[in-house]
Amino acid sequence: MSILVTGKSGSLAKDIHSFFGDYYQKEKILYSGREELNLTNKSDVNNFFQSHKIEYVLHTAIKGGRRTQEENYEVLYNNLLMFHNLSSHISKMKLFINFDSMASFDRRYAMNNIKEDSLFHRLPKDFYGLSKNIICRLGLIDHKCFLNLRIFSCFSENEASDRMIKGNILRYLKNDPMIVHQNKYMDFVYSYDVLKVVKYCIENVNNLKKRSYNICYKNKTTLLEVAEMINNLSNRKVGIILQNKEMGLPVTGCGKSIEKLNIQFTGLEEGIKRTYDLIRNSK
Repeated sequence: MSILVTGKSGSLAKDIHSFFGDYYQKEKILYSGREELNLTNKSDVNNFFQSHKIEYVLHTAIKGGRRTQEENYEVLYNNLLMFHNLSSHISKMKLFINFDSMASFDRRYAMNNIKEDSLFHRLPKDFYGLSKNIICRLGLIDHKCFLNLRIFSCFSENEASDRMIKGNILRYLKNDPMIVHQNKYMDFVYSYDVLKVVKYCIENVNNLKKRSYNICYKNKTTLLEVAEMINNLSNRKVGIILQNKEMGLPVTGCGKSIEKLNIQFTGLEEGIKRTYDLIRNSK
């Protein structure tokens, strides 16, 4: 079995490296960044697939999507270009997994237990969300071995330090107040639970009933509840600063389809504890 993981410098690709090292030690897993494979260059992509027989692609490479980064049309163009260049080789694969975002549902509006097929009833205005929406549409329409896994928000020890969960764990460890920009219901999922789904899909590729799944837990939590979970990791307590008192729009997905796979998830609270332990022990 041969697997290509794109976007190797991203947090999800780092999680994949940690996770699959335990399961697929004998398999050939290639991790590519821009230096190894420029996905926006069609010739580079074609030459790569001529030189390597790839059975599975885990496409994590992406431009944009961060609240702290300004976007322009190049985010839209480059995301579509990367998928376009890869898509001409999808028919040779057993499975192409696209890691989608809740942004494909359009972040301007509420997402309250939103179902997978709602993608076709919304069209985001922002460059990043629009690119994710179009990629999912094209993949589902044109490619039988395309699988869309939508992550609303994931976390691990490898995520950026300014992300909500890791950032607040770091503040908690320093006895600093935690920060919640605005309270709302948000579907966080432990990254290694995402990868349990990936492992299941690779090993059951011929038995999958759907080609798009929201990866989320059944129980929905608010950002303040997540902060309280962090605050309960030890006997020490810190303050929680809520910067915007108005309740934000929910960002939650319907997880009925993923529940039918009967995957044993670590879960949100235990995932936060494991992330905390890893970060604390690394210092």
